[in-house]
Amino acid sequence: DIDINDCDINLEYTDSKYNGMELKPKVEIKYKGRTLYEGINYKVEYENNVEVGTANVKITGERNFSGEASKEFNINLSPETYNFLDLTDNQSYIINKDSILSIRIDAEFAKFQNVYIDETLLNKDNYTVSSGSTIISFNRNYLDSLSVGIHSIKVEFIDGVATTNLTVSKADI
Repeated sequence: DIDINDCDINLEYTDSKYNGMELKPKVEIKYKGRTLYEGINYKVEYENNVEVGTANVKITGERNFSGEASKEFNINLSPETYNFLDLTDNQSYIINKDSILSIRIDAEFAKFQNVYIDETLLNKDNYTVSSGSTIISFNRNYLDSLSVGIHSIKVEFIDGVATTNLTVSKADI
């Protein structure tokens, strides 16, 4: 008999998005370049292949193949994309004219984690966050310190993100 562990064993995929259903990546096994067949040369069992985490594929040799091999694949939570409420895709702020900028996001307040401006983590002193979905109010001093131009805003939650742009301009004097 030939040990199944002496074969080249590959899974159709090693990462998958959680969908609440049983996931079964196809198993491809070759021995010295020759393809083996499920039900003839080996059998396959899947374990922990529904919930988020690490799933296991158990391969057992049959007929002239013996032994057991195991392969793992990951089931990942697909991040949510949250939306900004009460506003268009882009926000604007005029330095030394506007007094506040608040944004509201359709995510649970309890899931809020961080705010990023231009991919830089924003210090919590520069905004307040409150419930009512999730409302973020940026401090005027912080907004007035931003350079004129377009800035990206990313709000991070435990299970996803919301992104938009902020256009900063100066008041005509």
